[in-house]
Amino acid sequence: MIGGPRRGAPGACGALQGEDPPVIVAASSNNQAVTNIIDAFEKDFDRGVGPFAGRWLPEVESFGMFLASNSRRLEAARRYQTEEFQVERETVAYVERAKKAYLQAAAAAFPEFDNPGVGSVVAALQKRMAGEVDKLA
Repeated sequence: MIGGPRRGAPGACGALQGEDPPVIVAASSNNQAVTNIIDAFEKDFDRGVGPFAGRWLPEVESFGMFLASNSRRLEAARRYQTEEFQVERETVAYVERAKKAYLQAAAAAFPEFDNPGVGSVVAALQKRMAGEVDKLA
């Protein structure tokens, strides 16, 4: 959304209200246009400094997923998050590892929490986001 999120804008407040995020779909007659979009999300939206910068989940490097044709799946998997990547993230082992990493990142971001749980971290993140949105109003 150009100009940043606004209260009441469709899809812009999903995270603030505990809703699912909007899904953006890019399709093209050639792969280059799609991979350019995925590359832009990876490059421009995951860097920074401080406890709120970067990803809190291990092995997740992008906001995008590339659903390549069967003939290009192996090639795509070397560089992009693919359907197979998502299937691997849905295992019990990964979820346990991801939860541990998420809570470690949360402990760094919210040192006032003695023993944070996922629910309390989500609530704290929503509160912090709402404060940042209010600053923009």
